[in-house]
Parts: sequence; structure tokens; C-alpha cells
Amino acid sequence: MAGIISNTQSIIPAIIIGGVNVLSCFVSVILLDKIGRRKLYMIGITGMIPSLALPGLCFYYKEALGASLPVFAVLGIVCFIIFIAISLATLGWLLISEAFPLEVRGVSMSIGSLAHRGFNAIISFTFLSLVNSIGISSTFWFYSAACIGGLIWGYYYISEGKTLEQIEKHWRAGAKPKEL
Repeated sequence: MAGIISNTQSIIPAIIIGGVNVLSCFVSVILLDKIGRRKLYMIGITGMIPSLALPGLCFYYKEALGASLPVFAVLGIVCFIIFIAISLATLGWLLISEAFPLEVRGVSMSIGSLAHRGFNAIISFTFLSLVNSIGISSTFWFYSAACIGGLIWGYYYISEGKTLEQIEKHWRAGAKPKEL
């Protein structure tokens, strides 16, 4: 859709995106202990918002961008990959391992993993349908808006500096998630 039509030309962005993804995951592991999960989540989800809006803008102004459309579209996706890899891609697994009391942790992590994979599948299976129904620009803007929802949720519900024991004590007391 961005104008990369030959197989040879499409390999280069795929290699760049894959390499950036791997490197960003390593960076995430290093940053996790240095700046904490909450801050890393907030940085990641905040960066995902403009990173998804950029391809939307690129496709909206594709005639004006002309031959530079593929460069800007791939740049937006690369930025998105950096921000998701340093936050949701790695933190999702960590957060579901901490959020539940020990006696239900195994089952809860299974449900959390299923939800994680399920949402990935929903996005994968509905992307082209959304593009065909609302347009490619609006699809990227829709995902950007969904990240705004994730930013608000994370602000209220992701804790920092709590041990597993403190989290479990919080749940046993029947306290609300946002009080954690």
C-alpha cells in the first residue's frame, strides 16, 4: 500500500523492522530494572501514539509525499516497533506474572497469555478489513486512539515498586486495582 511493489524492495524494510524489534527487546530488558515497569510502559505507549498516527498521515497525504511515502510509512512502523518492543511486547508477560495471587497465578497467566495472543490475532485478522472499510489512514488513527486508551489505563492500573507479596496482600484485602 505504501508503494513497495517488488519482492526485492520489500525485503529491506522487513529486515530493518525485524532487526529493530530484536534490538529493542534487548534494550527493554536493560531498561526495565533501571527505570521501572510503569515508566517504561508509559514511555512505550506514549511513543506508540504518534508512531501509529504517522503512517495514517502518510497515507492521507500520499499524493503530496509521492516517492517518499514508503520511507515515511516504514519510518512510522519502525518507530512503532521500537516503542512496542520496549514496552508492551516485553512488559505484558511480566505484568501478568505479577498481577495474580499465587494460588491462581498459573491459570490466570494462561488466561492472560490467551488474551494477549487473542488480541494479536484480532488485530492481524481485522487489519485488512478495517483498511477496506474505513481506509488505511483511519485504520492507523484508530489504532493510535486505542493506544490513548492504553495510556489512560496504564496510568491508573500499573503499579511500580511493589513486591509480589505486597501485590498479593493488596488483592487479599479486596482493594481496588487502581489503589495498587
